[in-house]
Amino acid sequence: MQQPYVLLLLLLQQTEQTDSRARAASAAAAAAAAAAAFVAVAAAAHDAAAAAAVPAAAPAAEGVAADTPEPAASDPSIQTKQTTSNSLSSSSSSRQQQQQQTAAAQTTAAEQQHKQQQQHKQQQQHHKQQQQQQHKQQQQQQHKQQQQQHKQQQQHKQQQQQQHKQQQQHKQQQQQQQQQQQQQQDYL
Repeated sequence: MQQPYVLLLLLLQQTEQTDSRARAASAAAAAAAAAAAFVAVAAAAHDAAAAAAVPAAAPAAEGVAADTPEPAASDPSIQTKQTTSNSLSSSSSSRQQQQQQTAAAQTTAAEQQHKQQQQHKQQQQHHKQQQQQQHKQQQQQQHKQQQQQHKQQQQHKQQQQQQHKQQQQHKQQQQQQQQQQQQQQDYL
Protein backbone atom coordinates (compact mmCIF):
# COMPACT_ATOMS: atom_id res chain seq x y z
CA MET A 1 0.00 0.00 0.00
CA GLN A 2 2.99 2.35 0.50
CA GLN A 3 4.50 1.79 -2.94
CA PRO A 4 2.10 4.17 -4.76
CA TYR A 5 2.97 6.89 -2.20
CA VAL A 6 6.70 6.32 -2.80
CA LEU A 7 6.19 6.35 -6.56
CA LEU A 8 4.15 9.53 -6.31
CA LEU A 9 6.82 11.26 -4.18
CA LEU A 10 9.57 10.19 -6.57
CA LEU A 11 7.63 11.51 -9.52
CA LEU A 12 6.98 14.82 -7.75
CA GLN A 13 10.69 15.15 -6.87
CA GLN A 14 11.60 14.41 -10.45
CA THR A 15 9.10 17.04 -11.58
CA GLU A 16 10.77 19.67 -9.33
CA GLN A 17 14.18 19.00 -10.90
CA THR A 18 13.13 19.44 -14.53
CA ASP A 19 13.39 22.88 -16.14
CA SER A 20 11.59 22.51 -19.47
CA ARG A 21 7.96 22.66 -20.43
CA ALA A 22 7.91 19.26 -22.18
CA ARG A 23 9.45 17.41 -19.19
CA ALA A 24 7.09 19.16 -16.81
CA ALA A 25 4.07 18.08 -18.86
CA SER A 26 5.23 14.46 -19.03
CA ALA A 27 6.04 14.39 -15.31
CA ALA A 28 2.62 15.82 -14.46
CA ALA A 29 0.93 13.22 -16.64
CA ALA A 30 2.98 10.46 -14.99
CA ALA A 31 2.06 11.75 -11.53
CA ALA A 32 -1.62 11.82 -12.46
CA ALA A 33 -1.37 8.28 -13.83
CA ALA A 34 0.39 7.08 -10.66
CA ALA A 35 -2.27 8.71 -8.50
CA ALA A 36 -5.03 7.09 -10.56
CA ALA A 37 -3.31 3.72 -10.23
CA PHE A 38 -3.03 4.24 -6.50
CA VAL A 39 -6.76 4.96 -6.26
CA ALA A 40 -7.59 1.86 -8.28
CA VAL A 41 -5.35 -0.40 -6.17
CA ALA A 42 -6.59 1.02 -2.88
CA ALA A 43 -10.23 0.80 -3.98
CA ALA A 44 -9.78 -2.84 -4.99
CA ALA A 45 -8.12 -3.60 -1.65
CA HIS A 46 -10.95 -2.00 0.31
CA ASP A 47 -13.58 -3.77 -1.80
CA ALA A 48 -11.86 -7.07 -1.05
CA ALA A 49 -11.73 -6.23 2.66
CA ALA A 50 -15.42 -5.33 2.65
CA ALA A 51 -16.32 -8.56 0.85
CA ALA A 52 -14.28 -10.58 3.37
CA ALA A 53 -15.93 -8.78 6.29
CA VAL A 54 -19.44 -9.79 5.20
CA PRO A 55 -18.91 -13.61 5.44
CA ALA A 56 -16.92 -13.17 8.68
CA ALA A 57 -19.74 -11.17 10.20
CA ALA A 58 -22.37 -13.79 9.38
CA PRO A 59 -21.03 -16.58 11.68
CA ALA A 60 -20.53 -14.08 14.46
CA ALA A 61 -24.10 -12.95 14.09
CA GLU A 62 -25.31 -16.57 14.15
CA GLY A 63 -23.29 -17.26 17.35
CA VAL A 64 -24.82 -14.30 19.10
CA ALA A 65 -28.29 -15.37 18.04
CA ALA A 66 -27.72 -18.92 19.34
CA ASP A 67 -26.55 -17.77 22.79
CA THR A 68 -29.34 -15.32 23.42
CA PRO A 69 -33.05 -15.86 23.64
CA GLU A 70 -35.06 -15.08 20.55
CA PRO A 71 -36.39 -11.57 21.02
CA ALA A 72 -36.96 -11.36 17.29
CA ALA A 73 -36.57 -13.70 14.34
CA SER A 74 -34.54 -11.28 12.24
CA ASP A 75 -31.63 -10.47 14.64
CA PRO A 76 -28.87 -12.21 12.60
CA SER A 77 -29.91 -10.52 9.40
CA ILE A 78 -30.05 -7.13 11.14
CA GLN A 79 -26.51 -7.58 12.47
CA THR A 80 -25.33 -8.72 9.04
CA LYS A 81 -26.93 -5.71 7.42
CA GLN A 82 -25.34 -3.39 9.98
CA THR A 83 -21.92 -4.97 9.44
CA THR A 84 -22.32 -4.69 5.68
CA SER A 85 -23.49 -1.09 6.02
CA ASN A 86 -20.50 -0.24 8.23
CA SER A 87 -18.11 -1.88 5.77
CA LEU A 88 -19.62 -0.02 2.83
CA SER A 89 -19.52 3.25 4.77
CA SER A 90 -15.87 2.68 5.67
CA SER A 91 -15.06 1.80 2.05
CA SER A 92 -16.87 4.92 0.81
CA SER A 93 -15.03 7.11 3.31
CA SER A 94 -11.71 5.58 2.30
CA ARG A 95 -12.50 6.18 -1.37
CA GLN A 96 -13.33 9.80 -0.67
CA GLN A 97 -10.04 10.20 1.19
CA GLN A 98 -8.15 8.60 -1.69
CA GLN A 99 -9.91 10.83 -4.18
CA GLN A 100 -8.92 13.86 -2.12
CA GLN A 101 -5.31 12.65 -2.04
CA THR A 102 -5.41 12.11 -5.80
CA ALA A 103 -6.83 15.60 -6.34
CA ALA A 104 -4.14 17.06 -4.08
CA ALA A 105 -1.42 15.19 -6.01
CA GLN A 106 -2.81 16.41 -9.33
CA THR A 107 -3.03 19.96 -7.98
CA THR A 108 0.59 19.78 -6.80
CA ALA A 109 1.71 18.49 -10.20
CA ALA A 110 -0.21 21.28 -11.94
CA GLU A 111 1.37 23.86 -9.63
CA GLN A 112 4.84 22.47 -10.34
CA GLN A 113 4.17 22.59 -14.07
CA HIS A 114 2.93 26.18 -13.82
CA LYS A 115 5.99 27.14 -11.76
CA GLN A 116 8.33 25.59 -14.32
CA GLN A 117 6.51 27.35 -17.15
CA GLN A 118 6.93 30.67 -15.32
CA GLN A 119 10.64 29.98 -14.81
CA HIS A 120 11.02 29.09 -18.48
CA LYS A 121 9.22 32.30 -19.45
CA GLN A 122 11.49 34.35 -17.18
CA GLN A 123 14.56 32.69 -18.69
CA GLN A 124 13.33 33.52 -22.18
CA GLN A 125 12.69 37.15 -21.21
CA HIS A 126 16.14 37.41 -19.61
CA HIS A 127 17.76 35.92 -22.71
CA LYS A 128 15.81 38.33 -24.91
CA GLN A 129 16.92 41.30 -22.79
CA GLN A 130 20.55 40.17 -23.00
CA GLN A 131 20.30 39.88 -26.77
CA GLN A 132 18.76 43.35 -27.02
CA GLN A 133 21.48 44.84 -24.81
CA GLN A 134 24.22 43.13 -26.82
CA HIS A 135 22.67 44.33 -30.07
CA LYS A 136 22.42 47.89 -28.73
CA GLN A 137 26.06 47.82 -27.58
CA GLN A 138 27.16 46.51 -30.97
CA GLN A 139 25.25 49.28 -32.72
CA GLN A 140 26.81 51.90 -30.44
CA GLN A 141 30.30 50.53 -31.04
CA GLN A 142 29.68 50.43 -34.78
CA HIS A 143 28.44 54.02 -34.75
CA LYS A 144 31.48 55.10 -32.73
CA GLN A 145 33.80 53.36 -35.18
CA GLN A 146 32.07 55.07 -38.09
CA GLN A 147 32.52 58.44 -36.41
CA GLN A 148 36.22 57.75 -35.82
CA GLN A 149 36.63 56.64 -39.42
CA HIS A 150 34.91 59.78 -40.67
CA LYS A 151 37.15 61.91 -38.44
CA GLN A 152 40.23 60.18 -39.83
CA GLN A 153 39.00 60.76 -43.36
CA GLN A 154 38.53 64.44 -42.59
CA GLN A 155 42.03 64.69 -41.14
CA HIS A 156 43.48 62.93 -44.19
CA LYS A 157 41.63 65.32 -46.46
CA GLN A 158 42.98 68.30 -44.57
CA GLN A 159 46.50 66.90 -44.82
CA GLN A 160 46.09 66.47 -48.56
CA GLN A 161 44.85 70.06 -48.89
CA GLN A 162 47.79 71.38 -46.88
CA GLN A 163 50.21 69.36 -48.96
CA HIS A 164 48.65 70.67 -52.15
CA LYS A 165 48.88 74.23 -50.80
CA GLN A 166 52.57 73.74 -49.99
CA GLN A 167 53.17 72.40 -53.48
CA GLN A 168 51.49 75.49 -54.93
CA GLN A 169 53.60 77.77 -52.78
CA HIS A 170 56.76 75.93 -53.80
CA LYS A 171 55.80 76.26 -57.44
CA GLN A 172 55.19 79.97 -57.05
CA GLN A 173 58.59 80.39 -55.39
CA GLN A 174 60.26 78.57 -58.26
CA GLN A 175 58.51 80.80 -60.76
CA GLN A 176 59.57 83.94 -58.91
CA GLN A 177 63.16 82.74 -58.79
CA GLN A 178 63.11 82.06 -62.51
CA GLN A 179 61.71 85.50 -63.20
CA GLN A 180 64.36 87.16 -61.08
CA GLN A 181 67.11 85.23 -62.83
CA GLN A 182 65.70 86.19 -66.20
CA GLN A 183 65.54 89.82 -65.23
CA GLN A 184 69.15 89.77 -64.08
CA GLN A 185 70.27 88.21 -67.31
CA ASP A 186 68.34 90.78 -69.32
CA TYR A 187 69.89 93.59 -67.32
CA LEU A 188 73.38 92.29 -67.91
